[in-house]
Amino acid sequence: FRLAYVAPESRVVGAGDLVDEPKKIAVHYLRGYFLLDFFVVLPLPQVIILAIIPRSFGLSTTADDAKNYLRVIILLQYVPRIIRFVPLLGGRQSATGFIFESAWANFVINLLMFVLAGHVVGSCWYLFGLQRVNQCLQNACSVSNISSCKVFRDCGLNFDIGGQNEQISQQWVNEPASTACFDTGNDTNFQYGIYQQAVLLATKHSAVTRYVYSLFW
Repeated sequence: FRLAYVAPESRVVGAGDLVDEPKKIAVHYLRGYFLLDFFVVLPLPQVIILAIIPRSFGLSTTADDAKNYLRVIILLQYVPRIIRFVPLLGGRQSATGFIFESAWANFVINLLMFVLAGHVVGSCWYLFGLQRVNQCLQNACSVSNISSCKVFRDCGLNFDIGGQNEQISQQWVNEPASTACFDTGNDTNFQYGIYQQAVLLATKHSAVTRYVYSLFW
């Protein structure tokens, strides 16, 4: 609401007049990108992870559905967020007006943009990598003789493992088709491509390790 802009009607006759009146700036912003900016700052991933998914697990939502929700939210929120940041990478002045006075401010916004882009790309890479692992386990489940392997593959089904079911679960763990999904060699039947490291990362118990490596990637 304080970002000055160049009046579009003044660009026809010259370089353009910079509008710095707070009221005009606010009206211009409300008519422009306000709704988009409001949408991209909503904590939708956090709401889905902390509220919606736990309540619906075991009812109508599976772990596969949860990952699909997260992928959709990332694409709907973070891609527009990066698009809104792109004009800030140009330096002191964007297509709409004056932004920063100092080189340090430009350095900080470029650094934040780099970290945000790494966060988005790393998140998508890790989610799509998990999707490939899940696809391999689905294929392994379809060719195995274990009828209840789906409940061992999808934690969202809220299945209680005990007694005889624990023995069946151990059979699924030792099933050659399922263990082959975590073999990332070149001679495996299921090729992961750029998600090869994500497969190995999926076996790590540390959330910090998974996040930092995805951000690094």
